[in-house]
Amino acid sequence: MDNVTNLQGLVFACDKCGACCKHLREAGVLPDFDRGDGVCKYLNGENKCDIYNNRPDICRGDYVYNRFYHGMDVEGYYKMSHLYCKKIREMQL
Repeated sequence: MDNVTNLQGLVFACDKCGACCKHLREAGVLPDFDRGDGVCKYLNGENKCDIYNNRPDICRGDYVYNRFYHGMDVEGYYKMSHLYCKKIREMQL
């Protein structure tokens, strides 16, 4: 379990806070993964994903980039991703 997005040799520095997995309702994705309180049912007590190797595409940074942001430079994508991470942690979405 590597937990790293590597695009064009650049690595996304995820601090593994789990905020993206703790606010599924706000993100509006993966309603079937919500354990009833907005937290992903696969997020374990160590803030890790129990299905990491088989997680959905939307949970994969490389998939999201290639599917939705391919025209953007990778550094810009990572900056945007960090901004959204911060907003999720602060519950500003």
